[in-house]
Amino acid sequence: MSAGEFMAYAGATNPAPGIKDTFFHPFAVPAYVILDPAVTLATPMPLWLSTGVRALDHAVEGYLSPDAQPFSQAADLQALRLLPQALARCKADPQDLGARFDCQMGMWLSTVGSQSGVNKGASHAIGHLLEAGAACRTASPPA
Repeated sequence: MSAGEFMAYAGATNPAPGIKDTFFHPFAVPAYVILDPAVTLATPMPLWLSTGVRALDHAVEGYLSPDAQPFSQAADLQALRLLPQALARCKADPQDLGARFDCQMGMWLSTVGSQSGVNKGASHAIGHLLEAGAACRTASPPA
């Protein structure tokens, strides 16, 4: 539920300098995204929940961003209403398709600001550094 499928950019870590780079192209935006909660049933619960928390992070950062707009903040607030209860329902019953769909909707709503130019904050900056470091450690051969 990181919401990458909605974006015109992607991230990749270059292990040599240990930096996470972002790549953008306007044609990378999909024409359609299909949200089907049944497809998510194979996702391991720890991955589902942790990426759901990342979607929460997107909504919090978007809402608090100095670039926030009334429309993006309304979407962020709805994401913040949906995600916590839906994630708890998924944990309680991993087969609950309604909860999974609410998670997908919350994740999508948490991207509205990013899609309209709202910059994220410190959590994303720190995450880029940590993710790059982790990817470099993973990519490096054992000593």
